[in-house]
Amino acid sequence: MNFRTDIAMILAIFMAGTIDIKTAFALDCFPDEIILNSQAAVDNFPGNHGLGCDTLTGLLYINGADITNLNGLADLKYSQMSIVIEANPMLVDLSGLASLESVAFDFFLVDNPLIENLDDLAALKTVSSGVFEVRDCPLLNDVSGLINLTLAHNFVIARNAALINLVWPPLLEQFDEIAIFDNANLVSITGMTGFSNTPTVVVESNPKLQNLDGFSTLVNQSLNYLSIQNNPQLSSLEGMSGITLLRELAIVNNDLLSDLTGLEGIQSITNNLKISKNDALTGIAGLANLTSIGGNLVISENPVLPDLDGLEQISDLGDPLYISCLLFGGCLNLQISQNAELVDISGLNQLIEVAEFMEVIDNPMLDDCSPLKKLLDPIDDGDPGPGPLGIPDVGRGVSMSGNLPGCNILISANGFESD
Repeated sequence: MNFRTDIAMILAIFMAGTIDIKTAFALDCFPDEIILNSQAAVDNFPGNHGLGCDTLTGLLYINGADITNLNGLADLKYSQMSIVIEANPMLVDLSGLASLESVAFDFFLVDNPLIENLDDLAALKTVSSGVFEVRDCPLLNDVSGLINLTLAHNFVIARNAALINLVWPPLLEQFDEIAIFDNANLVSITGMTGFSNTPTVVVESNPKLQNLDGFSTLVNQSLNYLSIQNNPQLSSLEGMSGITLLRELAIVNNDLLSDLTGLEGIQSITNNLKISKNDALTGIAGLANLTSIGGNLVISENPVLPDLDGLEQISDLGDPLYISCLLFGGCLNLQISQNAELVDISGLNQLIEVAEFMEVIDNPMLDDCSPLKKLLDPIDDGDPGPGPLGIPDVGRGVSMSGNLPGCNILISANGFESD
């Protein structure tokens, strides 16, 4: 084979797409694991680890008391493992990473007190199999520089005290989990465009977050798990109206949240629904279009919630074959407990089946539990029973106590004893 034939074959391979032209001539840095613990180590990176090298084949760990810049890394484009930039008290920016395009596993930017933005990561497109995490950077006030990021397995923004508005990366639609938590001054999240898969969304412990309007662009979106917890200034869920299907939903300890308006799009929760410790919650009618809950329904410690209107379409709870129930000895599929002003549970009057355990306890104003009569009478309306107590429509056990007598007497009036 002559020189011209060789060239022709190489070009043919490129045209066929069997070699990625972008990385065909990448130059590996050495060794596989690189630790940079001083500014001198950063500056000497080309000489020590490969002049002109652009591909990391192992972990890059950057941690040094005197590191002020990363300019020695200017040639880096690809990482086949992880990059960790941690506890660099003098590092002022990430300009040395301006050419970085992809990270195969994790990218951690943690405890770098002088970093103010992520503008120098504008070329980054993918964090394919791990976590993109920015945490404990107290001066970070802007993450909008991630203009080309399209893929991150997990996307975490946490404990960044100066961040007021989180502008979502405009191209980021593919990820398994986003977690936004413990950002002391975060007021808003903006710029969501939609998710191409079914991720977990965690929004927790952001003490000044007022709304979730940034999610308002979502349409017919399914989520794996949605956790909205410990956000004391959150007063509205209206931005979540485009969510239709969830595996699990937890709305817990949001002090100013008065209703669930914004959740009207949710039609099915395949596992658990928990509504707990929301001090101002006076209604859950935002769940009026919810037709099924495949796991547990927990409504507890909502001190001013008067009724359960909004659950009228729910007829059965739980799956006795659900793996966690089998492994851990049963599921408390229905728990209505410690709701100080709850007087009306007619929203449950269509409920005819609880697969495992049922508990209605310590609701001191609840006197009428007749909406639960179909569950507790001798007529077999659903599939799971009879359980150990002989109740046809409750698979394993019932506990009713700490309510007013008119409620507690219901179970004995139907010939059964509470466990």
